[in-house]
Amino acid sequence: MATYQATCGQRLYYAANYNMASKVEVPGITNTPDKGGEPDTVDVSIISEKFKRKLIGQQDQDIMTYEYVPDFTASTGSVAKVGTLLAAGEQWFYEEYVEGTASGTDHVLGAGILYKGIAKSASIGGQAGGDAQKANFYVQLTGDSIYVASGGATMTYKDLFSGAAVTTPA
Repeated sequence: MATYQATCGQRLYYAANYNMASKVEVPGITNTPDKGGEPDTVDVSIISEKFKRKLIGQQDQDIMTYEYVPDFTASTGSVAKVGTLLAAGEQWFYEEYVEGTASGTDHVLGAGILYKGIAKSASIGGQAGGDAQKANFYVQLTGDSIYVASGGATMTYKDLFSGAAVTTPA
């Protein structure tokens, strides 16, 4: 049985290409954002009908907020990785939900969510006595959609919103 990230911690990677070549992991992710939102509706009811009817319209896609535990270790800690991400411009993001496998020194991704976006901002919260410090960074969706990826050495992709198979995510 696969190990799901809800039980072993959440993993987030980013890379310049959707195939996640040269991926970088952002360590310490504690919360990932919702994908998509409740769609707008348009009332198309006819007074003589017994029930109201509505058409589903566009969905909101808010800024994606990731929460992480700040680690200030130079170059390898989460704060340094987020700083590098903020300077990187548009990137592909991969949230791994089923633990992947090791292949030599590389990590073959498990099933997850893939999308293109740009990290726009970050914040580090204050610390109250006895509470763990938290930090956030914020990503704006820039690609055409959000994709469900199969994981494994040969990935397959489906559009999260339409269910259509996608050969090359855009």
